[in-house]
Amino acid sequence: MEQTLTLIANESFGELPCSFYQQTGTDDILLTREQIGLALEYTDPRVAVGKIHSRHKDRLDQFSVNLMLDKGDYQIGNTPSDSGGEQETVLYNPKGVMEICRWSRQPKANAFMDFVWDVMDKLMRGEARLTPTHETALAIQQTNEKLDAITAVCKDLQTKVKSIEKTSNYSNYYLRLQARSGYDQRWEQRAIRKVKAVAEFIGTEDTQLLRRIYQEMESRYGIVLDDFVKDYKRVKRITRCSTLSVVSFSFPLREMFDAIIGELCAVCGIENDNGQQLGLVESIAEALAFREVEA
Repeated sequence: MEQTLTLIANESFGELPCSFYQQTGTDDILLTREQIGLALEYTDPRVAVGKIHSRHKDRLDQFSVNLMLDKGDYQIGNTPSDSGGEQETVLYNPKGVMEICRWSRQPKANAFMDFVWDVMDKLMRGEARLTPTHETALAIQQTNEKLDAITAVCKDLQTKVKSIEKTSNYSNYYLRLQARSGYDQRWEQRAIRKVKAVAEFIGTEDTQLLRRIYQEMESRYGIVLDDFVKDYKRVKRITRCSTLSVVSFSFPLREMFDAIIGELCAVCGIENDNGQQLGLVESIAEALAFREVEA
């Protein structure tokens, strides 16, 4: 059936956890008959408190409530009640607890009375604590263990990544973007020959043509060559180097450069490395756009 109790606090009376409930739709704070009997250390808690209630029925009826609850809907301390089926459960508000303690001859009656008043005071001041049920506590513990295991794995992965970065140059921007890289002197020599041939054909300086090619690489492929140059210097521990040397070190950069210089060679009718004349892919007018206009 629908739950009518809400566990609002667990406080320990000595070594006994005591569960305090609030009834749905009311402000009443309640303890079960069995909980009270356990705190007073009766051999048969429910029966003993029931006898006190019977002797003072006219008084205790007004301070108690009888609810039909599924077994397991409430708990005694951190231990749920027996599961399976419904049973009539008697619960008492603080006045009812005080009356039971007043008529009880158990040694701990006065101490339990004081304890309940202290808990009520804490509840009013918002200081009482709600401890999880056994099942909830176990679930939290299991979740924390899983989180600890995941955290350990993440730390291990971070350690391995840092180790890889220290033993390789993959922490550098320009090396992360290149595979099959390494300085290729023959490629650089071929690139210089092509640049000289195209520059001579269109009547410009080699350096000016290279500058235009680099600008085209950055515009076409979305790269920043200056970043490659800076990282190259840092890795090689040098202060000066040519941009073409950096390009010659990186396979992807070489591919970008070759695509552009190849188009220019084709426009100018310059032979490729195999001695075959490249076909025209652009007009000569487009190639002449690289020429620096003199004042």
